[in-house]
Amino acid sequence: MTEAQTRTFNAPDGTSLFLRTWQPVGAPVGAILLCHGLGEHSGRYAHVADALVQAGFSVWAQDHRGHGQSPGARGALRSADDLVVDSEAILKALATETGLTPFVLGHSMGGPVAGMIALRGKVPIKGLVLSSPALLTNASGGLIAFGKALSGLLPNLPMSNQLDRNAVARDPDVIAAYASDPLVHGTITPRLFAWIIGSGEALRAAASTWKTPTLLMFAGMDKLVNPQGARAFGAALPAGVGEVTEYPAFFHEIFNDPEKAQPLAQLVRWLAARR
Repeated sequence: MTEAQTRTFNAPDGTSLFLRTWQPVGAPVGAILLCHGLGEHSGRYAHVADALVQAGFSVWAQDHRGHGQSPGARGALRSADDLVVDSEAILKALATETGLTPFVLGHSMGGPVAGMIALRGKVPIKGLVLSSPALLTNASGGLIAFGKALSGLLPNLPMSNQLDRNAVARDPDVIAAYASDPLVHGTITPRLFAWIIGSGEALRAAASTWKTPTLLMFAGMDKLVNPQGARAFGAALPAGVGEVTEYPAFFHEIFNDPEKAQPLAQLVRWLAARR
């Protein structure tokens, strides 16, 4: 497996983010930023990065602030759009270092991060990949309203994210590794919760006029996010803009499924056709 290089990246507000990079042998044919999900970290994507590096891509992945080896209270944000602004800055650096317009991939919470980058249009990207994106939650309407209200009063109050580790993937080894990973945490804050909800709403509303080439892959048996959000987003995409695949039997983490070779091959094939 390709060895990751690590360094720090100074976000626009001065926060020093932990960054992993994987480089192919020779000049890269493409570049991509991976945005991880809630409570996890970029190191869990080493096998995804390896598949992309073998296809000639330069791969970068940060630990979001409040996650992994990046600083900040777990799950906390200084401003609601921190994760997007951080990722936009990293994309600019990736483009400068490689001389290529990068792709961006977002899994779960990283889906709204990547999607909002495309929607804002402040940084050029070649295409968008969404993996089981958190475009709709399973939270009740009352809990959503409470979370939004609390985000204005106690925005960084630490709360349990209530993620069921047994619903992460179908592979028991993945679940065991997730449970024992010291860099995985179970915290969310009202500000982050409200941002995820609001971004999912904005992205679903924008789907019918979407212009960014998009690969959407999601798990049909997802219990951590509501797959109806991905279904609605995919169904609304204009013809020719998106490639949409539902993996009916998969749990949330499609790239950690026993049959992960399928979505990994689809990912590499889609990117290679557009690099």
